[in-house]
Amino acid sequence: MRGEGTETLVPHTMSRMGDVLAGFHAAWEFGSDSVRIRYERGIRTPKLFQALGERRIPLDAIEG
Repeated sequence: MRGEGTETLVPHTMSRMGDVLAGFHAAWEFGSDSVRIRYERGIRTPKLFQALGERRIPLDAIEG
């Protein structure tokens, strides 16, 4: 039954820090002060993404 057990149910939102979105060629990790984008490395990954590797963007840079 829904709601029973020891696991806490969390709505499907980005409300917690440390959430990770994984997609094609990259994973985005949201921290308390920045967003980290990690690009995959592999044969099918575009060369630009391979060259970028991993990038960290401070939240101050993207706040509006």
